[in-house]
Order: sequence, then structure tokens, then C-alpha cells
Amino acid sequence: GIDTIVGGYTAVAEGKKAGFNTTLIWTGAEAIYSVFLEMMRHMETINNEEKRNKTYQTILKESEDGIIYVDENKVIEIINRKAIQLLETEAHILGGEKIKTVFPYLEKMLDKTMKEQLHIHNELIRVGKNMLSFNFEPVLVNNMPIGAIITCRSVSKIQEMESEIRKKLGSKGLLAKYHFKDIVYGSENMYEVISKAKKFGMTDSNVLIVGETGTGKELMAQSMHNISQRNNGPFIAVNCAALPENLLESEKTSGGDKYSKLAGNTIIFAISSFSSKLLTLIVQPFLTYAMAEISDLGLSKILSQYANLLIPFVSMGMSNAIIRFGLDKGNSEKQVFTNGLITILGGFGILVLCWPVAQFLPDMAQYGLLIYIYVLMSCLRTLCTQFVRSRQWNKLVAVDGVLCTVATMAFYVLYLVGFKWGANGYLLAIISGDLVSVLFLMFTGKLWDFIELKGINKTLWKQMLHFSLPMIPAQISFWIINASDLFFVREMCDGLDGHSGDAWSGLLSTGYFLPTILTTLGLIFYDAWQLSAVTEEEGRAKFFTQIFRTYSSVLFCCAAGIIWLCRPVMHVMKSNYYYAWHFVPFLVLASTCSCFNQFMNSVYVVNKKSQRSMVTMMAGAISNCLMNYFFIKWWGPVGATYASFLGLGLVFTLRAMDAHGMIGMRVHPGRVLVNAAALVFEAFVLLAETPLYGLWTGIITALIILYNFSGVWTMARILLPKILGRRGKALVAAVDGILAQK
Repeated sequence: GIDTIVGGYTAVAEGKKAGFNTTLIWTGAEAIYSVFLEMMRHMETINNEEKRNKTYQTILKESEDGIIYVDENKVIEIINRKAIQLLETEAHILGGEKIKTVFPYLEKMLDKTMKEQLHIHNELIRVGKNMLSFNFEPVLVNNMPIGAIITCRSVSKIQEMESEIRKKLGSKGLLAKYHFKDIVYGSENMYEVISKAKKFGMTDSNVLIVGETGTGKELMAQSMHNISQRNNGPFIAVNCAALPENLLESEKTSGGDKYSKLAGNTIIFAISSFSSKLLTLIVQPFLTYAMAEISDLGLSKILSQYANLLIPFVSMGMSNAIIRFGLDKGNSEKQVFTNGLITILGGFGILVLCWPVAQFLPDMAQYGLLIYIYVLMSCLRTLCTQFVRSRQWNKLVAVDGVLCTVATMAFYVLYLVGFKWGANGYLLAIISGDLVSVLFLMFTGKLWDFIELKGINKTLWKQMLHFSLPMIPAQISFWIINASDLFFVREMCDGLDGHSGDAWSGLLSTGYFLPTILTTLGLIFYDAWQLSAVTEEEGRAKFFTQIFRTYSSVLFCCAAGIIWLCRPVMHVMKSNYYYAWHFVPFLVLASTCSCFNQFMNSVYVVNKKSQRSMVTMMAGAISNCLMNYFFIKWWGPVGATYASFLGLGLVFTLRAMDAHGMIGMRVHPGRVLVNAAALVFEAFVLLAETPLYGLWTGIITALIILYNFSGVWTMARILLPKILGRRGKALVAAVDGILAQK
């Protein structure tokens, strides 16, 4: 039992009430002092913790960098206001969420950071309209990751800071002090040197100044800087002797690297496309001889256009999404490819379910099976080639283009000449060529390794569909503008001048023979351009403007030459197809606009504004249908070509305005209108068959080439050295010298 209670005042008082013996323990001064010290230390700890928390909160709140902390399970624990702003999200959805749920594009780099304990710096990832620079740092305890810190900053903000620093450096003395008026000279040779220097100073090109020590090279450089368009910026003199050779080389070439890269990719894709596009040029005359009747060719083209109409529905517009999301560094390549494959197979499954209705459409009962297979193989080939392009395996793309070309040509000969299968053989040849391409890319690129059916990233899939679905109306509208004329002519011109509707469609499709040259150039260039358009971030408005000026100059010159030569060249066709030359002039103009529209579409791809692509194409499609009806009624089959030109011209106008609003790109409308007016005039001179029409169209062609020479030469001076090596460089230097004298 309990005999005595020993304790403080409260314990003793309660013990006495209960009748126990008690002993009171007195608290000494030393104990009281010890408790007081412990209390003070505890209060100091709380105060320091509060200061530390306030400091952390201030850093997080006021930092110009976005900051995110995730724990070992990749759950977001901390995110500051700047990160929420830069990542375009809302704070209330972030509590306790995993990073892959809210920011899936960060998961790949975060995995590397935590699993491999890597310190990743300056990783560029596009978020919405902004390009951000990310840093990933693991948080380690006993060499084990317990979380990670992610910081991000806007690239445009970094560029603004760099510009501000340069201005401040300029204000501290980095200025060009000398002008041409400060140079004292008396010789005629020096007068010529200064005259040339003034001309070179007004250009944006790099200038190499050569001379012995003490001859005034820096004096000349400062004078050129002061008359240039950059005279408000700092003048920075670099001592080249103090720089390593490889660093000096990078300084010399970095400014034009994106143009050189674009030129290199264009050459690679030209190699891959040359044989296939050459095949297209050979195949059209070949088909006029292989097909027994003009109507057979017309039917073949109609059937292929049926398939092309179904392709956007089956692919759900995924071709553009594959390359756009595949080029984003933050996305999983496996998920991008898998999402595209599942979408296509799902779309084809829906198409199969629609067969009971589709079989009642014109020509589908007889050719429906082949059209279905054509659609599936075309979608699969597009998926594979676009994914390979997004991986930037450009040489593989080149080999695939050549292989597919050779295979398709062989199947054309086998099915059309050997078996004489007509329209069936035409479709089978295209199907077989696509199958060869798919198998080749699958095995050489090991694309099956990118199929990942477990753990499908639904967020990424939704983003891809959100981007691609608006492409369906856009692609259908494109089909209406480019293919509906065949159907309008087939129905409205049946029996005209003794020809069936299929025969008129065959003649119209033959008229596309020469405009294919322009679309070939456009497709080759666009294959390379879509890579540069997405990946080149710095100075995008200027980059797009300069490339479009050069690209349009080349197309205008080519268009003029094709119109000039179309009548003699059309003699390569079977004689009863010669009338098709009447369709060529305005189809050339329509193809030129189509190439421009394709270029402008890259603006929508870059900004992920596929809805605007849809709106502009729908406007062109509606106007094209209306014009087709009335123009064919008034002017016969050739009226369809007028409608195509004007419809595509409307699309270009709308897209040019969008490009200026979205990225500040300029198309120089006055220059475009001058060229367009000259080409329309040349087309009417040819169609009117005026006396000496060959001479007049030749003169107009020469004038167009002279007017656009500077733009054409800009492209040539980049491509020639890459194609011809030293000889190309010597040729460029010689022409530049002649132009400088003039």
C-alpha cells in the first residue's frame, strides 16, 4: 500500500485530504533558474523557426524563379506563386497532387533526377506559348533521394535581362567611337573600299575585314557598326588571338546556324523525296498510256480522293500532333507513338462499323474494300514517318522515301501493265508501296519498342487530341479546296463536248501534272521547315519573315517558268490528253497559294492554335464550293481552276494576318501582290493564245525572276556550299563580289 506521498505543494495538499502521510519537496533557486533557462531556449527556438519560415515564404513569394518541391513519391509539397504563373495553372488544384497528374511534361526529367541523382540544368520545355528553362536538383539525405527541387524561368525574361545588361555595358564605354568621316585617306582605292564598306554595313550579313596589323580594321568595323541598323546597341571588340580555335569557330557560325540547319535538313529531305516526287512526274504520263481510256484515269483519281477524304476521320488529325508533341522534350516518345497508334486503330474500327452505310455511297460497293485498306495503310505510314521525323532520324526518312518510291513504281508496272487491273491496280500499287514503307520503318527504327500499352498517359493523350481534332475540319476543308473540283467537274460536265464526267475529271487531274513540281518543292521544304519552326525559339518573327521572303521568291519564279513552258511540256502525255494544258496556269497559281498556306500552318503548329487552322481552311472550302458551282457553270471545266486559286488565296490572306498577330511575322503584302498580279497576267496571256504568246510569257517570266532574284540568291548562297563544297563557296564569293560592285 501507500504510506507516504512525497511531492510538490499540490500533491501534498491532495495527500493530506486523503489521510496519507506527506513530505513536501521545496524547489530550490537552482532548479527554478534551470527551468527558466530551458523556457528561454525553447522560446528562442520558436522565434528562430518563425524567422526561418518567414524568410522561406519571402524567398518563395518574391523570387523571379518558379520553385517546386516534390517529396520522394513525386507529390507536390511546395510551389510558389511564380511557378503557378509560369506553368499556367491554378493553386487550388495542386494540393497533394503528383507531378505527372498536373505537369506530365516534367516527369521524365524528374525521374532522371531522383533515380540517377542527376543535377539537370537549363532544360528547355515549352509550356503553352512560353518557352521555359528548368533546373532539376535532387534533395539527398545519406546519399538517398528524399525529394527534388524544380526551378524554372521564362526564356524571354532571360533574353530581356541579357539585353538590359548589354545596354548597361554599352553605357559604360562599349561604344563605337569612329565614323567613316573620321577616316583620312587620299587614294582612289581607299575610296572604293569605303564605298563597299558602307554598302556592307547596311546589310544583316556577317562581314570579314582582312588587313595587316595597324591598317585600321577596327576603325573600319566601328564605322560600319555606326551606319548599321544595330548602331544603338553596344559595340563589342573581341580579341580573336585570345580565343581557342573551336570557340572562335562557334562565334563565327552560331548566328547563321539555324539557317544552315534548315538548309541541311532541306537537302536531306530533298534526297528522300526527290525520287518519290520524280516518280510522280513520271507516273502521270505513264498513267495516260497505261490506262485504256481517259475515264479510267478519272475514276482512279476519284477513288483515291474518296480515301483521302476518309483519312482525317480515321487518323483524327494525329499526323500533326505526332511531330508537334514528339519534338517537345518533356514528353515520353513511347507515349506519343502509342497514343497515335491507338487513335488510328480506334478510328479505323469506327470506320469498319460504318460499312453498312458506307457501301451505299457511289463506287463504294465495288471498290470499298480497297479504299478501306488504302486508308489504313496511309494512316500507318504517316504515323511512322512523322514519328521518325520527330526523332530527327532524317537519314532514315531519306532512305524510306527512296525505298517507297521504287516499290510503288514496281507495283504500278506490275498491276497496270502486267495484270492490267485498271483502277484496282492503281489503288493496290499505292497500298503495296505504303506497306513496304511501314515494314521498313518498323524494323529499321525498331518502332515496336515505342509501343507501351501499360500505364497510358491519358493527360498527354487528351492534349494530343485537343490539338489534333480541330485538324479534322481543317484537313477536310483542304480536301474540299483541292479535290472537290474533280467531283464538281464529274457531275456538272458529264456529256460536255462528247466527254463523260469521268473523262473530264481525268483531264483535270492530268492538269495537275506540272503544278506537282511546286507542291513537290513545298513538301520537301515543309518537311525540314516544321522541325526548325518548332525548335528555333530565338528571334522567331524575324526568322519566319526572312525564310518566307526567300521561300516565296523561289516559288514565284518556279510558277512563272511552269506557266511559260506548260504547253510544250504537256506533249509528253498521250495525244488525247493534250487539252489538259488549259487547266495548268491557274492550277499553278493555286499550288503556289497551297505552299504558302502550308508554311503559314507552321505558325499554328508552333502556337498550338489548331482551331485557327480549321477556321481559315473552312472559310476557303465554303468559298471554293460556291465558286466551283458558278464558275463551272459560266466557264466550263476550267472554271474549277479559278475557284481553287481564289479559295486558297483567301486562306493565305487570313493566315498571313494571323501570323502577324501571333508572332509578328510580316509577309510584305505589296511584294506578294505584285508577283501575284504578274502571274495572273501571264496565265491569261497563255489562255487567250495571243500571237507570240510564248515570247510574251517568256518576258513576263524573266521580269518575275529579276524582281525576286535577291530572295532566290539568299537561298542559293546557303545551299550551294552544302551541295558543291568548295566550288560552291567559290561560286558564292564570285557572285557576291559582282553584286557588291553593282
